[in-house]
Amino acid sequence: MKKYKLDSKEFEVAEEVAARLDSDAATISSLKSTEKELKTRVDSLKGECDGLKSKLESELKKDHSSEIAEQVKAKLALIGKASEFFKKDEDISGLSAREIQVKAITAVQPEFKADGQSDEYVAARFDIICEFKKDAKLGEHFKVASSKTDSEAPSKLNLSSEDLARDLMKRTINNKKGE
Repeated sequence: MKKYKLDSKEFEVAEEVAARLDSDAATISSLKSTEKELKTRVDSLKGECDGLKSKLESELKKDHSSEIAEQVKAKLALIGKASEFFKKDEDISGLSAREIQVKAITAVQPEFKADGQSDEYVAARFDIICEFKKDAKLGEHFKVASSKTDSEAPSKLNLSSEDLARDLMKRTINNKKGE
């Protein structure tokens, strides 16, 4: 028999019972430690939640009308630029900026695939078709730009995609100097 102390009183218990009581005491100690850790974590999450609530409340109090107005202006400008590539009765107002740009590009170049292309690439390509549309050179330039290699480009133009990019850059710089 083994002596076991419980609430400052000693009891004689069998070896198996003492082992079980020791095991249970270790489990209780472990659970109390886990409870402390969880309470600390809960307090931390409550603090984080309170911080996020106050941040949300401050954001809700802010006036976002100027930001919304800027976004509306940008969308209207994009629709205005892109509308010349669509039919007059075609509604593009529900499309995202990228979708409008892709649709405009594919109206000029049906073989264009936007899958895997970044938003920046699509926006740049859209800007280029708008620029070429202004220059009334759209058809021939895009036949060249769409070619996989310069050898596939129409020989009468003898332009590479690098030449087109360089030409666009020069015109952009000249336009800015003229402003």
